Amino acid sequence: MHLKLLVTGGTGYIGSYLVHRLSQDERVERIYVLSRSYKDFLNQYGDRMEHVRQDVKDLEGLKAQVERLEPDVVLHLAALIKGNYLEFIGTNVVGTMHMLEAVKDMSIRLFVFASTAANLYGNAIYRPIDEKHPLNPISLYGLSTQLAEDAVKFYALRYEVPAVIFRQTNVYGWAPVMKYALVNALIRSALEEGVLKVFGSGRQQRNLIHISDLARYYEAAIFHQKPEVLRGEVLNVAGPQTTTVMEVAELLRDLLRDKYGLKVEIRHEPRPDRKFEVYDFPISYEKAKKLLGVEARICLRTGLEMELERALKGHGSRKTINYKWLSSET
Repeated sequence: MHLKLLVTGGTGYIGSYLVHRLSQDERVERIYVLSRSYKDFLNQYGDRMEHVRQDVKDLEGLKAQVERLEPDVVLHLAALIKGNYLEFIGTNVVGTMHMLEAVKDMSIRLFVFASTAANLYGNAIYRPIDEKHPLNPISLYGLSTQLAEDAVKFYALRYEVPAVIFRQTNVYGWAPVMKYALVNALIRSALEEGVLKVFGSGRQQRNLIHISDLARYYEAAIFHQKPEVLRGEVLNVAGPQTTTVMEVAELLRDLLRDKYGLKVEIRHEPRPDRKFEVYDFPISYEKAKKLLGVEARICLRTGLEMELERALKGHGSRKTINYKWLSSET
């Protein structure tokens, strides 16, 4: 198996990690990273990687590039998570439909659409949250992703595009291009300021998946022996446990104290509890486990230890902080 992969959003957080990891897989012949801008981390991959400067909102340019590249697999990760409603519609909805239009008449192996879980489901109506759970978007980003999902399902049904939807939970861990949200943000503030900043009550629930576990789900889909069974499916892609923001902060504080001798404090940053906040999020990933044959295996404690080891270079002194972890290309 020698596959050509097209990764949109490959210079973002998750995309950069997938490019980094898949570039080392002998089953991958070439990776095309499609994005509007170039990032220096791509220099290390040599001839196995080609950067394609292209905006997903430009349909004709996109179709021309896809026809030229003839990818076997498309990983569609290009998305906005901050912006106004027009920007969300332009990139997340129209951009996704453009990608689907570009591949609908081609013979591709698989199209993976990266969606969101917490922003779509909101708080649990029943437990656990499976893929049939009602959708209750809690943000414009979540709403735009729901519309994009509808487009993916339509193209899978109407045009038989071999598309699968990954509803991903909160991702953490190192990547060539970092995103500092929740776990990564807590680690950064602890090492730079000696403070773990918890916004609001800290009772908000999050399911956390280490980025290497997330990559295993993608690999299972990309190299699936029967990718046709994934067409039109929606899969919750989640970590092994759901926890509160405060519990994450407390675990980090204890690990930094007990393993590295670093004293950090937990500081509450005042913020009224928002109406659209997630406090009950028991998500199920049984369907993904069944169809892909994999499941997340890195528990939160182990994942935090891995990232602290990387960020602190394995030494018990703040003088040995790995500033590349804190300030990698963004």
